[in-house]
Amino acid sequence: MGHIEVILAIVIFVGFVVFALYFLNPLETDRIVESSLTYGIDEISDKIESDMISYSVVFKDVNANIVSIPLQNSENFKIRVETNEGQKLNSKYSGGRVVLNRAGNEFVIVKFSEFYNEDLLSGEVLLGPENFSISSSGKQKVWSEEKALELNESYFEDYQALKKEFNLPGRVNFGFSFDVLDGNSFRSENPVPDGLEVFTKSERRETIRSDESMGFADLTVSVW
Repeated sequence: MGHIEVILAIVIFVGFVVFALYFLNPLETDRIVESSLTYGIDEISDKIESDMISYSVVFKDVNANIVSIPLQNSENFKIRVETNEGQKLNSKYSGGRVVLNRAGNEFVIVKFSEFYNEDLLSGEVLLGPENFSISSSGKQKVWSEEKALELNESYFEDYQALKKEFNLPGRVNFGFSFDVLDGNSFRSENPVPDGLEVFTKSERRETIRSDESMGFADLTVSVW
């Protein structure tokens, strides 16, 4: 009986050690946190990004300032027209045509996105293909400061729901900051308990600011 008790004690002890190493292994925890960091920054980036479509337009032999040109807007986005220096020009999109006050500019950039505000214009001159040309066009993924602000509100209103939406492990927590260069910045982060290691990762991308201008912003995500 004495030998059996010793053997049982050893088995129980080994079982406890295996249990502790499996469930409390700090190396395993670090791997989970690090993988959650990569996944988390991808999820947040997707949440605040938006498409932006742009066209570079060159005018030829045009005397009028308020003009309209046919231009496809397949996404049903709103429009912004600006000079090469980024100065906004009054514009709107109506009936499949871009209406704008070119203010004497021979070259403008037409942008389509979901976050632009349009202007009231009338009395435009319809231009034909001989009066303008599209020198380039493109579509890109950009961040939206407005979407980032909405995500900031969601973080503090219902953190657990947002964490569930991002499919993060139950024992992993996260926070993020969004800093527009030469602009607004904010931080969405719950208190981090003492003694926990915090992992961070940052990305920078072109961003549509709240005032519709373009800039760059840094997104930093933290997990612990």
